[in-house]
Amino acid sequence: MWINVEDKMPKLKEKCWYFFQVVGWHKGYFDGFYVDEEGKEWKGMHIFVGDNGGWLMGDVTHWHSYQDEEPELTKELKDLVQKEKEERDQRLITIRQTNVLGGKNE
Repeated sequence: MWINVEDKMPKLKEKCWYFFQVVGWHKGYFDGFYVDEEGKEWKGMHIFVGDNGGWLMGDVTHWHSYQDEEPELTKELKDLVQKEKEERDQRLITIRQTNVLGGKNE
């Protein structure tokens, strides 16, 4: 079951799947929260590290207990992925139109 990070966080260093609508879902672990130079922990700046070495800070919206196979996305998360794809496609169309109208060739 996908869990909203506003409801509950995984345990420190716990392996899990994590989700952010821009990049989708990845396998990795929860690495805690950002701590600034004064030692203050920022709860809104959670850190998830992917098995591929990449990481996200504060962007993850949901996480899922670790399992070998990719967990099924809920309808809510599938809708977020679709919305992000549509917005990205619209941005690309706008950029192309701007380039054409501005006299730039692709």
